Amino acid sequence: MICDDVRVSRLPRLLPAVLLACTAPVLVPSPASAACTCQDASVREAANRADVVFRGTLEQQSVSGQTRRYSFDVSRIYRGRVAETPVVVESPRQAADCGLGALQADRSYLVFGRESRTTLVTDSCDGTGRATPPYVQQVEGVLGEGNPLPRETPPPGEPPEVEFTGVDDTAPPDLTRLAAPGAALVLAGLLGLLVFGRRR
Repeated sequence: MICDDVRVSRLPRLLPAVLLACTAPVLVPSPASAACTCQDASVREAANRADVVFRGTLEQQSVSGQTRRYSFDVSRIYRGRVAETPVVVESPRQAADCGLGALQADRSYLVFGRESRTTLVTDSCDGTGRATPPYVQQVEGVLGEGNPLPRETPPPGEPPEVEFTGVDDTAPPDLTRLAAPGAALVLAGLLGLLVFGRRR
């Protein structure tokens, strides 16, 4: 070290430089924060920061670069609007960046989303988590029971084809044929009266 190599005879002349070299602090770069840190927020505070709050079932998730995307089938909306379902929400990929990490598919979650251009984003500090009964109760205690997402009704199908059964299209009998049996009965009756009268 510098302090050991300095000769005593030259110490008076070099004393200021030696003292500066021996007492100078060693500069060590401080390590960057390796973990996500966020203050605990109440459900009300998390809801006030969110643009959209909904409950939905995770259908699928994917990773692209430093972003993880989640696709939720929305069942109930507590705040904001959701145009359609499923809804895609983005989050940082790394847990150190407050990402949500890998979520379990086919599970229900409460999502607190913030609008970023045309995308919803969320992280572990926003309040997004499993929709357990106690957590649902807390959220509904602040935001109410919410509204179910309107489902599009399928367009009505084409009306069923109506089949008509054909009837006998023969020409109806004429008036002479219809009156013949009656005329015969009348004639027989008249003849009977004449015969009976002659006998008397």
